[in-house]
Amino acid sequence: MRVTTILIIFLLLVPTSLAWDWSVAQSFDCEGCCVEDKTFQYSATITNTGADRFFLDSAELRKSSGSAIATWGSNDGSGYYLDSSETKEITLTGNIPRPDGNQVSYYVCFYLSEERENWFGGTTTYEDWSCSPVQSKQVTTKENFACFTDSNCANDQYCSITTSCTSSCKSVQQGTCGHVVDHKWANYECCSDSGCPSTKSCESNHCIAIPCECGYVSNHQCIKYECCSNDVCATDKQCINHECETPNCGSCSYVVNHQCKKYECCSDNGCNSNENCVNHECQKLNCKYSEYVGSHGCVKHDCMSNEDCSLDKECKNNKCVTPTCKDDEVIKYHSCKELSFTILGYVKDNRYVSHFSKEGYNDHRAYYFIFGGVFLLILLAIGGFFVFKMIKDRKKEKKPIKKKVIKEKKKLDVCSKCKKAVDKKDKFCMHCGQGIKEVVKKEETLEEHKEEIKEHKFCKKCGNKVSKSKKFCSKCGSSVK
Repeated sequence: MRVTTILIIFLLLVPTSLAWDWSVAQSFDCEGCCVEDKTFQYSATITNTGADRFFLDSAELRKSSGSAIATWGSNDGSGYYLDSSETKEITLTGNIPRPDGNQVSYYVCFYLSEERENWFGGTTTYEDWSCSPVQSKQVTTKENFACFTDSNCANDQYCSITTSCTSSCKSVQQGTCGHVVDHKWANYECCSDSGCPSTKSCESNHCIAIPCECGYVSNHQCIKYECCSNDVCATDKQCINHECETPNCGSCSYVVNHQCKKYECCSDNGCNSNENCVNHECQKLNCKYSEYVGSHGCVKHDCMSNEDCSLDKECKNNKCVTPTCKDDEVIKYHSCKELSFTILGYVKDNRYVSHFSKEGYNDHRAYYFIFGGVFLLILLAIGGFFVFKMIKDRKKEKKPIKKKVIKEKKKLDVCSKCKKAVDKKDKFCMHCGQGIKEVVKKEETLEEHKEEIKEHKFCKKCGNKVSKSKKFCSKCGSSVK
């Protein structure tokens, strides 16, 4: 009975399942081929895929037989809590174990713990190892892997690693001109002159430049030049392009001691202006009194006095020059003369120019047109005046005086009331409106009559009084102009 009670209590305290929900991403890295006893690095990233938090204390990478290959952490509580969906990456390092055939089967285990409620309302800590499925990795045994690098082989061998991760030391393939260096074949620079450029020779398996002080190297040999300096040539020759040749010094030079030397002169242009070139030497000129030295010869002066010049120039410094005169002066007899005023000409560039000359016409062409036009208009006006007068005089001679007087005068009547002149055909006086019955005849010119009737106030037809601003009578409609 007591044993049964204890067993029931134990079952109540133990959880129904000790499985945790997690996943792992892992990698097995050997840095190349995985070989027995070679160091490897294993990385695992664990993710809590469940709803409850658990504690990661340690981890082991185990062989399929159960033996540990590499470990991480400890059982001292220095681990990590992983809540739901949290991850943790760990790294395990160790040596690769001997494979079974050519494979090593392995799996990773995590030591996890978790606090859970028991049936009594308290908490109980549950912990245990939780492992992943078994995986495998290709591994080569030490017997099938003789070397990792060339340094594991002899000096004349190299390490050959196949794609199936097997290795062996093989002899270095040798050539005809070289030697093995650091497990590789290295060719010499040369083994004979033919292995070098034509300008070098092969010495101790190296191409060495051939010394050739005065010459050139061809086909691995030094071929000497005829010369490298003027010293080995004749005095009248130079070393040109390594050959003794007569230099081209030009038409005015000669060779002395291998050098071109110029003559003092070869033409007059090589001398001063007061010298001539004679036998390649410059000699001074000897000119007469009336001459001067110029352009390697004696040149006669333009003048020695004013008489040697034209009348509009003067002799100055043996040259005929135009004297500087004022604007109102002209040049006469080699000097400036003041010109008195003349209507027939004018002064231009210190000389007299006539208005009637071609130059005068060109200088004042516009004025000639203006004055000519004005003069022509005056002549036409004078001519027209005389023609008009002549025609008028002829008309006066043809018309009789009596007829003219009759045309200019007209018989008018006089108003009996205002005594103003009126026209006989009018019924009323345009000045006072008086009916025209009793009148006194009076001789008066028509022009005098017009001056009197300018200020009319009455209609000539009906005698009605009319305003000065009106043009028609308001009573009879007659014009009152």
